[in-house]
Amino acid sequence: FADEVTLDHVKFAESICAKSLNETDPGLLTGNIDKESRQKNDKVESFVSALMNTKSSIAKLQGVEGKEIREHLKANSVLFDNNTDFNSAMRRLPFLTASGSKWIYEEV
Repeated sequence: FADEVTLDHVKFAESICAKSLNETDPGLLTGNIDKESRQKNDKVESFVSALMNTKSSIAKLQGVEGKEIREHLKANSVLFDNNTDFNSAMRRLPFLTASGSKWIYEEV
């Protein structure tokens, strides 16, 4: 409530504002998923793409068993709590299509 605002006043106001923000992850602030989930999604996409690129054209068309994909992800330290979470992650990948227990790779 001073008549004159000093640099110290500004710094104090900035520190209060910074402390009042509980969440600093810009993804959450805009309504998206948290940083850890985004990083996991990126890893899933990278590892699944790498796995699929080791497959023959016929294998890609016939599909790869979800169990094989899940084991590949597990070997790369990407874990899922349950099948629902795993299947949801696979459905988010733009290059995969579900076909029974298999996932068909469609190069984009």
